[in-house]
Amino acid sequence: MPAESDIRPFPSHRRRSCVQILVLAAFAALVALGAALPVLKQFPDAMTLPVALVVETMIQPVVTLLSPVTQAIATAMDLVLKTVIPFMQAMPWPLMIAATFALALALGGPSLAVLTGLALLYTVASGYWLQTVATAGLLAIALPGGIVLGLFAATLIHLLGLGQRWIGVVLDVMQTFPPFAYLIPLLVLFGFGPAAGLFSTIIYAVPPMVRATLLGFRRIDPDTIAAAQISGCTRLQQLFLVEFPTARKDILLGVNQTTMAALGMIVITAVIGGFEDIGQVVLQAVRKADFGHGLQAGLVLTLLAVVIDRIIRAATSGAQLRGRKPLLALSLSLILIAILSALFAREFGMRTNIVPTLFDPRVLNDRLIGLVQAWAPQLSAFKTSVVSFVLMPARLGLPTAVQPRFWGVAWSGQASLALGLVATCGILLAWWRGRGALANLLAVVAAIMFCGIVGLPWPALLLLVTAAGWKFGDLRLAFLTGGSTLAIMSAGYHDALSVSLYLCVVAGLVSFGIGATLGLIAAKNEQVSRLMRPVTDLLQTLPQFIFLIPALLFFSVGELTGLIAICIYAVAFPIRYVEHGLRQIDPALLEVAQQQGCTPFQSLILIEIPTARPTILLGLNQT
Repeated sequence: MPAESDIRPFPSHRRRSCVQILVLAAFAALVALGAALPVLKQFPDAMTLPVALVVETMIQPVVTLLSPVTQAIATAMDLVLKTVIPFMQAMPWPLMIAATFALALALGGPSLAVLTGLALLYTVASGYWLQTVATAGLLAIALPGGIVLGLFAATLIHLLGLGQRWIGVVLDVMQTFPPFAYLIPLLVLFGFGPAAGLFSTIIYAVPPMVRATLLGFRRIDPDTIAAAQISGCTRLQQLFLVEFPTARKDILLGVNQTTMAALGMIVITAVIGGFEDIGQVVLQAVRKADFGHGLQAGLVLTLLAVVIDRIIRAATSGAQLRGRKPLLALSLSLILIAILSALFAREFGMRTNIVPTLFDPRVLNDRLIGLVQAWAPQLSAFKTSVVSFVLMPARLGLPTAVQPRFWGVAWSGQASLALGLVATCGILLAWWRGRGALANLLAVVAAIMFCGIVGLPWPALLLLVTAAGWKFGDLRLAFLTGGSTLAIMSAGYHDALSVSLYLCVVAGLVSFGIGATLGLIAAKNEQVSRLMRPVTDLLQTLPQFIFLIPALLFFSVGELTGLIAICIYAVAFPIRYVEHGLRQIDPALLEVAQQQGCTPFQSLILIEIPTARPTILLGLNQT
């Protein structure tokens, strides 16, 4: 018998490889059986839990209990908004622009003042001054509320020493929760109107402030805290005299991100009604497919975001005014005059806010409609080709998508057999050569070609998601991904999950392919890079609804329209990250590759892309 020391345990990587083979075989079997067993196609009704009914039953008593209080708050908030916003709109616009210009000049210098002046003049010329003032009024209440609430929550968490891990989970959920979902419970409590939109904006804007403030507290050097304690500081003195000033930069970053989050929620809150602000103009333009009004209103919202962000950043940067105090006094004086003018106008029934309009968005809209009509046959052919040869195969698989009307041939059993044999040979060859990741990828691609993403049997989809969590993480991540997917299916959302996954996969691949190519070109060409920067800035700051307008205008309602809108919105992220990753490579490394005789293409494939891989993968994640 062999000695006990000669008996070695089965290597862990071999055990993992055997488990992968078993998982791959089970996945293939489930996909193959899906066509024959209807129970594998749709999630069984017997396993569907009445989640919606349970939640509604639990929430109804809470709503009944809180309804008198929330309705009183909503009435008071509506009264405040209906008083403040019309009063702000009654102020003379030349005085408001002059006051803001002087304030920007005092805080940030000539460059910020010019940017502010041009942005506000464009707002007036576009005819959306009153709507912009209404949006500014909403932000004037929501933004300080989000900042103060987030700062208070972060400080309380820090003082009580609550678990950072669980707080992080809560913040992750709040930041990944769909913006529309914030409106649902608030509508139940506050009803339709600006109050629900205001509170949803505050809640949506709080997490960045909490996260940034907690990050600032964690970065404080322990020696600084020890020195404060040795000096005899009380806990409050230590907080206000040491910790807040030390974490100031991170807190200001939280203010910036909270501002962006609040502005991003403005269009969403327009859905539930309220004032005629910029968000409502954008929403109406989407409903009417009015590209001219939508684009102009979206640019106004973008410029408003830039101006508010720059002014807040300049005001909190700590820079000295350096002799600009008279400008600050002038700004405050002009604001006071504007307030007195509004009071005078309201007292005597005069109108002081007559705003000229120079740009007519109907001209742009009419030209685009003419362009669509002129290119209607080509657009129809493009839509048919994309839907028939890309979307339908990805959604339902080749056996269903291949039709004689579009493909010229019909799918047959022999074609399915040939595809299965080719896929099996490729998977076995990849495993034989030790390329397990390639074998897994081929299996997933073959399954999608057979039955599509939407047509995947639910046990196969559940197994695929769980195995992906285990492959790229550990058993804990596998339980999380698998359990979350099973919970979605059990709640009755299996079909919605499949369709969302299908759109996300297709749009992500298309966006990343186009964006990575443009980012690569921008990294190699400085002129292209300068051209792409303002384009990506515009794509990332325009309201999300704006991207639906051109897609609806050219392709009407359908999956292709949604896909195009998603791609336009997501393409900016790979452009930025791929260019940034390639530009961060050490020039000495490229010089060594050139001395070794590498061609530019070899240097790109063998050195640059592998070196920039972490940044490129981050870009894929953001996409």
